[in-house]
Amino acid sequence: MTMIYRSVMCGVLAFLSLALVGCPLLGLGTWSNTYGGADDQEAICVEATPDGGYLVLVSGAVLLKTDGAGNELWRREVELDEAEEGVGYDATVVFGRVTADGGCIIVGTRRMIRQAADLTATPPVLEIADTDVYLIKLDENGEKEWSANLGDEATEDDPAIGNETGVSVGVTESGYVVAGTVPMKRTVQDDQGSDVDSWDDDVYVATADADGALVESANFGEANAELTDAKDERGVAVRVTSDGGSVVGASKQVRTLDEDGNLTRDDADVYLIRLKSDLTSDWDKTLGEADVEENIASVAPIEDNTGVVGYAVAGAWWKDPMKAFGGVDAFLLKTDENGTEIWLKPFGTEDTEWASCVQVANDGGLIFVGAAEGINGDFDVLLAKTDADGTLSWTQTFGSYGFDAGAWLEVTQGGYIIAGTTTWKIPWGNNTDVDDTDVYLIKTDNNGNVNAADRSDPEVM
Repeated sequence: MTMIYRSVMCGVLAFLSLALVGCPLLGLGTWSNTYGGADDQEAICVEATPDGGYLVLVSGAVLLKTDGAGNELWRREVELDEAEEGVGYDATVVFGRVTADGGCIIVGTRRMIRQAADLTATPPVLEIADTDVYLIKLDENGEKEWSANLGDEATEDDPAIGNETGVSVGVTESGYVVAGTVPMKRTVQDDQGSDVDSWDDDVYVATADADGALVESANFGEANAELTDAKDERGVAVRVTSDGGSVVGASKQVRTLDEDGNLTRDDADVYLIRLKSDLTSDWDKTLGEADVEENIASVAPIEDNTGVVGYAVAGAWWKDPMKAFGGVDAFLLKTDENGTEIWLKPFGTEDTEWASCVQVANDGGLIFVGAAEGINGDFDVLLAKTDADGTLSWTQTFGSYGFDAGAWLEVTQGGYIIAGTTTWKIPWGNNTDVDDTDVYLIKTDNNGNVNAADRSDPEVM
C-alpha cells in the first residue's frame, strides 16, 4: 500500500496497554480469529495476561479471555452496579488494563438521576443528574472485586457541578490513574459588560489507591476569555511512565462565533500534559498545524534506559475542505521529553485512513493500528510501521468484504497483537443483507505477517 502525506479525521475509541515483560509464552506463532455472539460486539482493547493469554474488553461490558493461540477460554459480562430504589441509573465501561494479579481494572462513567428534595428553588430543580468516573476491579476470572466512583457530587444549589466522565485508566505502583473530562462553569462578560455564566470542558485526572479510594484529582484547561471564545479540552488517553508519573493525551478545540453569529468549532489540536505522581504538572503543550484537524486517539511514552525521552501521538488528521483540498488520513506526532514537537506526519492515500493506537515497536520505531478504505468503500484493518524518524517501513492490511478496523495494539515478544472489529453481511431472504459485527484478533510477527495456514479472516458470505 503506497502511503503519502495528506489529511484526517476519526471517531476515537478508548484503549488499553501493558509492558510485556517476563511472559515467555507470548509471541509464539501467528494467527487471526473472529469471535461472534448473539449481539453485535466490537473489541475495545486487548492485553496480555501473566499466564500467556490475552484479555479483550468488548463493547456492551463484556470480557473475552483467550489462550496464547487465540482459542476462546471464556466470555463474561462485567457485573455493573445496580440502581438504588427511586434512582435512575446507567453505567458504561470504555477502557481497561490488566493488573499484576492477572485481573483487570476497567474505567467508564456512571450516571445517577434522583429527584431533588427542595422543589421550591428558583428556578425549580426537579431532578439532579450526577455523573462520575466509574472504576471496576475484576479478578483473573472476570469476577467483580469492587467498584468505585470518583468525582464531585452534584447538589441542589449547583446541580451542574462535577459530572466527570472517565475514558482511560493506567496502573500505578500504588493504585490507578484515570483521565476524562469535566465541564467547568466560568464567569465572563457579555457584549453589554454584564457577568454571565459560560461553560467549557477541562481535562479531568484523578488517582485512586488499590481499593479505588480517591487520592488526588485535578483539572487542566484554559479558561474562557470571553463569551464568544470557549475553549474545550477533553481527556482521551493516559499512560503511566517508568518514573511513576503519567502523560495525558487530550483534544483541544476553540468554539467561536462565525460571521452569522452561529457557534462553530475551530481546528482541533493535540493537548499533552506531563504529570508527577501527585498530579502536579511538569508541563502542558498544545500541538498541531493551523487549519488542520488533528484528532488524537492514543499517546505512548518513548523510553530508554535513562527514562522518558519523548512521546508519540496517533489519530486522525484532515484539512477543512473549505480551506484546502484534503481527505482523511492517519497521523503520527513525535515530541521530545519536554513535549516539544519533533515531527508531525499524516499517512494516507486518496481514500480514508485513520490511526486508533500507537506503540513503540520492537526495534525502537513506531507502530500504529487503525483502518484503511479499500475497494468499493470497504475498510480493512491497517497496521503500519515507521522508523524513529517517521519514515514508513511497511504496511499490512487484514480483512475481507465489509468493514474491518483495528482498535488497539500491543507489542509482544516477536510481534504484535491487534484487537479490532469485523462487520460482514449475512444473506437474509429477499436479497436483503443483515450486518453482523464480531471481535477480530490478529497476532502477527515483527513484520506484521500472519502465516496463511494460521490466518482466519472474517467470513465472506
